[in-house]
Amino acid sequence: MKLNKAHEDSRRAVYIVDGLLPDNQEFSFIKLNKGKAIGACSHTKEEYWVVIKGEVEVWTGNKKIIAKTGDSGIFPANTSHACVGIQESIFSEWGIVTAEKMVDAKDIEMKKELDKIND
Repeated sequence: MKLNKAHEDSRRAVYIVDGLLPDNQEFSFIKLNKGKAIGACSHTKEEYWVVIKGEVEVWTGNKKIIAKTGDSGIFPANTSHACVGIQESIFSEWGIVTAEKMVDAKDIEMKKELDKIND
C-alpha cells in the first residue's frame, strides 16, 4: 500500500491509497480547509464517505447535513454531492475508480453555490 498526493489547491489536498481496494477502486483521504467547498459532481456508481476528523457540511442532492468525526454515509449513484469544511477536516471517499471521476457529471447550479463559498 502506498499513499500518494494526487492534488492540492487552496480548498483541499487529496491523497490516494494505491492498491487498497479491489478492481482499481479509489480510496482517498481529503484534507478539506475550513470555509472551503468541493464537489458538485455525480458518478454512475455509489460512493462511500466518512469524516475522520473535524466537521463537514455534506450535500447530497438537495439534502444538507452536518457530519462530524466518525459520521459516514453514501453518495448515491447519479446524485450530485459536495462537501463544505466547517472546520479543517479530514475525510475519506471510496468506491469508484479514478477513470469514473475523470468523466463525472457536474451540477452547474450546485457548482455556482460552491463558487460563492470559495470566493
